[in-house]
Amino acid sequence: MTASAVAEVAARLVRARSTGTRISPPPELMSAADAVGWDIQTQTMHRLGAAIAGWKVALSPAGVMAAPILDSALLRSPARVHTRRLPKKPTLGIEAELAFRIGKPLPPRSSGGYTALEVASAIDSTHAAIELLESR
Repeated sequence: MTASAVAEVAARLVRARSTGTRISPPPELMSAADAVGWDIQTQTMHRLGAAIAGWKVALSPAGVMAAPILDSALLRSPARVHTRRLPKKPTLGIEAELAFRIGKPLPPRSSGGYTALEVASAIDSTHAAIELLESR
């Protein structure tokens, strides 16, 4: 995808988020490299002026997936979800999650990952969380 196409998708996502409407992805996005998705996500967050509150990390058949959790989308307990925040035709899902507060930095490494012991020792606390799933 060209830089202008990436910028247009980011702009469409921001509009969809503000209006609660859904959009269809451009066909060329379906075969785009992962880096294009990261570029779109980065530009969308920049346009929203969004701060990152944390990261969602999941293991899937395709490998490890990660996505930022925007501070503006984080609801702290006790929380209420107003229907105006949901898409006009909601396809809402709910997932029970575990959230980990990392209390010790895990600095980037030039190669290799972290051991289970290194990650466990960096966890400060564990919390119950609920994720509301929706897609623009």
